[in-house]
Amino acid sequence: MNVISTDMEITSEMKTDAEKYLTWKEVIKQLPECDYFICDAQKGLLKAILEERPNAKIQICIFHIWKTIRTKLTLHPETKAGKQLLEIARFLLSKVKEGKDLDLETKIELFKNWLEDWYNNYKDFIKERTYSLDGKRWFYTHRNVRSAYRTLKKHLDNNYLFQFATSKNVPRTNNGIEGGINSQIKRLIGMHRGSSYYTRNNIIM
Repeated sequence: MNVISTDMEITSEMKTDAEKYLTWKEVIKQLPECDYFICDAQKGLLKAILEERPNAKIQICIFHIWKTIRTKLTLHPETKAGKQLLEIARFLLSKVKEGKDLDLETKIELFKNWLEDWYNNYKDFIKERTYSLDGKRWFYTHRNVRSAYRTLKKHLDNNYLFQFATSKNVPRTNNGIEGGINSQIKRLIGMHRGSSYYTRNNIIM
């Protein structure tokens, strides 16, 4: 079984200044066939994987999910709904893994049930709208809470959260490549700040 872990420092022959669908598409074409991709939730990357490796399974990095939820809610949400949703995300990060307390399948079911219960309790809350004075424009009143919930729900429905539970060879995060490889690349680039694209590319390669 082949598992590929990706993060933003993966490069190809195509020059790019940002993570883009077409760049990721070219990168993935150069990779060997694999059974799993461990990656963040960057839309261009996910689209490229689905097109170029339709049979591969995707595990979204749990730590990236936590950072996304934390950014949307902050660590001190003002609403009860936000506080509870943050706890659900924290449970996903710190508890839904192999351990001595409960088996992994039980923890996954606890997470799913907790998220479903949260939605049943707050579905009206996250649908609340705020209108402009003229009544012609509106936005969701609690859009950050709504967005955080939709992030978790979307990845759950797409079966991107718990692929790591299907095999011991599939990690929960891509921290291995981030800490072991990408941090060294970032350090080298930082030491040559201001150099040209081609110089930085040669340093990385």
